[in-house]
Amino acid sequence: MTSSKANAAGNKAAKRPSVLTMPYEEWPARDRSAFEAATRVGDALDPGGPAEDWSAATRQSNIARYSRWLRFLECAGLLDRNQAPADRVTPDAVRAYIAQFQAEVDAKRLSSETLHAYVRGLLNCIIKMAPKQNSDWAWLRTAAENLRKIARPSRDKRLQTRSTSDLYAYGKELMQEAEDPATGTSRRRAVRYRDGVIIAILAARAPRRGCLSLMDIEGQFQKIGELYWMIFSAEETKQRRDHDYPLPRDLTPYVDRYLGHHRMVLASRAKGLPDDESVWLTENGTKLGAPAISHQVRVRTKAKFNVEITPHLFRDCLADTTAHELPGNLGIAAQILGHGLEVMNRHYIRPKSRVALRRVHDNLAASRRELAPLNTPELWAAAEPRGRRRSRV
Repeated sequence: MTSSKANAAGNKAAKRPSVLTMPYEEWPARDRSAFEAATRVGDALDPGGPAEDWSAATRQSNIARYSRWLRFLECAGLLDRNQAPADRVTPDAVRAYIAQFQAEVDAKRLSSETLHAYVRGLLNCIIKMAPKQNSDWAWLRTAAENLRKIARPSRDKRLQTRSTSDLYAYGKELMQEAEDPATGTSRRRAVRYRDGVIIAILAARAPRRGCLSLMDIEGQFQKIGELYWMIFSAEETKQRRDHDYPLPRDLTPYVDRYLGHHRMVLASRAKGLPDDESVWLTENGTKLGAPAISHQVRVRTKAKFNVEITPHLFRDCLADTTAHELPGNLGIAAQILGHGLEVMNRHYIRPKSRVALRRVHDNLAASRRELAPLNTPELWAAAEPRGRRRSRV
């Protein structure tokens, strides 16, 4: 699938309503009113709602999770549209909600991580939509925390992570291949080069795919001196903090080449006016969206490493590589990812026993290779004490 088709497919899938969720426009009036009041942005004289600092992505995520709750209530015959949102969130109703999810988990149609995410989403919404009742939600916080403790990922990330040095080298490999006219048309080579730059940036700095897709030449992506910088405001980051950091110096000539040539090849394919600001363009000259970025990265890494590595998994790769190869720089990796060390240890760093065991086996194999020339009948005979008859077995 080409990047432009992947972009369209990804955006269409993101907008497609699910029968398991209730579309926002179908929410009961009291729920919509409470949610809009919670997320209302204030000004100098108005503090705004308690959830005004939610990013656009967080807002959409919580809408999806609360929509799942409303659809459950509707299907269970428990949805009273005239009832206050907080009055519906009772221990009995939540227990039934969790039981429905648990049946899906037991049938392996859903992961326990997803179960935790939906209950956590319900909690996040209701404490913002009913802030005066915060003290009443201790039981719901406990339920969400208990589900977090038993949540297990649907896939083993240990089998998907790769060394960031290997990923970074692969990004450069794609860019170098794209310079060979034999690898395809100028447009296909421009797409290959673009994907190589994206993979190299993900390997070096692991930005979230939402931030990556936002990058434009005049704003979030600038050349300052000899380095390219990624600059994101607090409103554009998940942690709601300003985040800016430079790319490796050796990547500068590659980015220069992309912006000065390959990106222009893609922009020339645009029908009408090209997008002059977006860093990442499709083969048709339009902006490359976050779903399409994920698609391209998964396809490229699958072809190289025989495993799909999503943009978010690059964060795990960076944390794991730092912990196992440069443990003294773990604090630096935490700053790059925008996390504290506690979050790094909990969510990103895989147990070291597997790496330690691999190193033991590597050392044993090296020792066997060194000792192999000594393992000959002549040397064993010479080492046999004289006068002692060798036993026959």
